[in-house]
Formats: sequence, structure tokens, C-alpha cells
Amino acid sequence: MDAGLVPQQASIWIVEGLFYYLEAAAVHHVLAEISAIAAPGSVLVTDLVSASFLASPWMKPFLQAMEERGMAWRFGTDDPAGLFGGFGWEARASQPDEEASRFDPRRFPRTNSRPPVGGGGFFVVARQPS
Repeated sequence: MDAGLVPQQASIWIVEGLFYYLEAAAVHHVLAEISAIAAPGSVLVTDLVSASFLASPWMKPFLQAMEERGMAWRFGTDDPAGLFGGFGWEARASQPDEEASRFDPRRFPRTNSRPPVGGGGFFVVARQPS
């Protein structure tokens, strides 16, 4: 092929800043479509917000303001590995502070105080088994 997806070759999928704007059914549709054409060994990276973060009372004013601006956040999950596992991916999820502390622990020190279950969100790296 001159350009485009080669179905037999592993590919990298970057879905950044999208899933939290979609309804759950649309998230599942996107994952089903990608999963249907991603060859073994493919990698999918994304960011997600947690469902507990979206349900938190202190998030209500922010979410309402986002919705009033036409940018409502609709989807979150507290089980990213389970979400991707349901579509055949092996996923590793980390929270942003974990990634930041690996980048520069002096600038982004880890603390022992953890946010509520699921924190605010996740970085996810998922792989299609080979």
C-alpha cells in the first residue's frame, strides 16, 4: 500500500481527549471498531476520566459549566483494564501523578495522599495480544 492502514501489521492508535465527551455506547462503538481492525501487537493509548470523578459533588459546578459551553463530559470508568479487556486488549492504567513522577521526581514528587477511588483520571496503554 502507498499509504494507510495495513491490516496485517501492528498499528498504534492514539485516542486522546475524546472518550470523556462521548456517551458510553459511543465509546464502546469506537473500541469495537478499532478492535476489529487492529492487528495483533497493536497498541492503543488514551486518557480517561474516572466515573467516581464525574460523580463527585465537587465536580458538579465544573461539569455544569462544561455542559453550558457545549463540552459536556459524559463518560468515565473506574475500571479501565476491564473496559479494554472486554474488547480483547491487555491494558495498563496509571494516574497522571505516577507518570509525572517517573518523568521528573524532583519536580513532580509522589505523595502518600491519594485521591478518591479512580482519582481524577487515567493514562491507558493497551495492547492487542500477539
